Parts: sequence; C-alpha cells; structure tokens
Amino acid sequence: MNRIYLDHAATTPLHSSVIEAINRSIREAWGNPSSLHFEGRTARKYREQAREQVAALLQCSPEEIYFTSSGSESDQWAIQGTISIVQKEKKQPRIIVGEIEHSAVRNICKKFQSWGFDVQWLKPDKWGRYQVDGLAQLLNSDTILVSLMYCNNEIGTIQEIEKLCELSHRVGALFHTDAVQALGKLPSPILYKPDLVSISAHKINGPKGVGALYIRSGIKFSPWIAEASQEKGMHAGTEAMPAIVGFGAACELWNTHQNEFQNHLRNIKSVFLKELQKNCEDYEIISPNENCSDTIVNIRFPELEAEALLLGFDLAGVAASAGSACASGALKPSPVLLSIGLSEKEANECIRFSFGPFLTEEEIIQAVQRITQIVNKQRKIQKGIG
Repeated sequence: MNRIYLDHAATTPLHSSVIEAINRSIREAWGNPSSLHFEGRTARKYREQAREQVAALLQCSPEEIYFTSSGSESDQWAIQGTISIVQKEKKQPRIIVGEIEHSAVRNICKKFQSWGFDVQWLKPDKWGRYQVDGLAQLLNSDTILVSLMYCNNEIGTIQEIEKLCELSHRVGALFHTDAVQALGKLPSPILYKPDLVSISAHKINGPKGVGALYIRSGIKFSPWIAEASQEKGMHAGTEAMPAIVGFGAACELWNTHQNEFQNHLRNIKSVFLKELQKNCEDYEIISPNENCSDTIVNIRFPELEAEALLLGFDLAGVAASAGSACASGALKPSPVLLSIGLSEKEANECIRFSFGPFLTEEEIIQAVQRITQIVNKQRKIQKGIG
C-alpha cells in the first residue's frame, strides 16, 4: 500500500536537490566558518551563498538574514530581542500578540505577562482573521511590538499584514510576523514592510534544525545570546553548515519553481475539496473560503474524535494531523480552534490536511477515498452497526 502524506504543514520531505547540497557541504564545507584558514573560508563561502539564496526567496538583503535553529527560536528571538532593547524607553511597554499565534509566540508572551509586562491579546473573528479595528483599539503610545502571523498553521487563514503593519508603525511599534507557513507559498511578507520575519527550512522541503530571522536594517534589536560572535555578533554558536546549506538549496528550489508550485498547490486543494464533497457526508470546513492558504484545510467530522480518525487514516496509509505538530502530542483541544469559537468537543473533532507541491491528483483522489472509508467505518462503529 502506498502512503499518501497530507501533513506538509507539520514538516516536508527533503527534496533530492537539497540532499545533494547537504552531502556536498558535508564533504567540502566541514570547516568552522569563523576560522581564517582555507577550510574556514570554504565553509564561510557556503554559508554566505545560502544566506543569499534565503534572501532571494524572501526578497530582502542578505545582510538582513540571521540564521537560527528553527522557526520557533526565530519567533522567540523576535519577541525577546525587541523587549530587551526597547523596554527602557517606555514606562509601561506594551506587546500586542494574536490569540492564534504559534505556541512559540504565545508561550513567551505569557511568560513576559507573568513578569508584569503589559501583554494585550488580539482576538480573531470566526475565520481566524485579525481585524484592523481590533488592533487599533489595543495600540497606544507605549506599544513596542505587535506580533501577528502571516498565515495560520492550523486553519490556513492569511492575514492582511500590510494594513496591520502600517497601523502598528503609526504608533512607533515594531511589527513581527511569523511567516513559516507562508514562505514560498504566498507573496513575500517583505513587500508589506515588517520589521521582523520568522521563517524555517523544513516547511519547504529543507532540513530540520535551521531557521532564520529577518531583521530590518536600522532597527534597534538585541542579540539572542550575550557575547555572541557569530551572525555579526547577534547569535552565538558555531553554525550547523549542512542544515544552513540545505536551507539555501530549499529556498533556491522554491524560488525557481514558485509559480509552478503555487498553481499546483491551488489545484491539489481544489481537487481534494471537490472529491470530499462528492464522496463524504456530514463534515464542516473550518478553514475560511477566502484569504486562505492553498496548502492547508481544516475539516471537522461531527461526533467523531480526531484521534480515532487519525489512527484509522494512518492504518489506511494517509498521514494527517489534529493541529499544530508542536502541540499534537498532547491530547488537548487546539487553542486556535477554541479562539475562533469552537467548543472543546468540536475542536477535538477537527483534522488538518496540508499539501505539498509533489503530490499528484491521483494521490489526492485516492487519499479522499481512504478518508471516506475510515469516516464511514467510524460512524458505523459509533452507531453500533457492523
């Protein structure tokens, strides 16, 4: 039985070109890029080429890219790096963060809130959209940072970050966006003039263990680790060269094929929804119809527990998830789904399906057939039939 992977929002398989680049770096760029000798210079050359490849996809200057170990680290550095340097300029510095942000953002903001910081939480509407008017009500002259993600990782909602960013800048606040799920799949967030952008390699067929933070030139920002010597004094630790080179190769892949990938993803999602409508009964689409990523759709199957469905899907050769991979190990309702108005019971009936550019229409059709069979089987079990 062939397996069909519909969990690309959690992670993606390494592309062959990325594997080749990683292997080449292991052979040729094993030196410490901080060293002056030939081996160090060779590693440094590979690192800077990767930085240029990442910057090309993000459409920014290479000097504004700082490598990290993950998107989560980039998120937390964006928050802490701003607070550390700017808090002294305000009597009561305010941070505004969305309720449906990635857990890396939510958790560090909760920590700062417990330490007495003024953290304001922006609630989304039922489709997961942050309203400009809602943000305007929270902004004040003491606001130092607004952190709102570009594309939600559980329901796929695309935010109007251009308007949200512009409004934040009017009061002098920095604007951070988590673009991990958007990189290569949506127009570059840099077009909307944010100050800080978090990205990651493993969502675009690159390796795990590497991400980056875009830091706009000229802003006040603090190093992630004190006394850092790497990344222009902003991030300490000898660089993981194979991962960084793989990140660059993945960005090169998506930059080269971006239009092709985006069109294919749009078609794949359309086929999935049409086949589901044709074959499956009694389900609800939680993701918005408009301004939604072509890579993510969240589906609720009323009265059926997501955990049981996922186990059935897996045995049938289909991989999906019940929400963010960073939280799916804990059998708790998703904070994202609760925030948009679902009850705990309803949230535990939701499955996230997410797509990649190398899936075929035939695989999607086959996946929906298997999904429908498992859903129908679970409904019979629930009703005590068969």
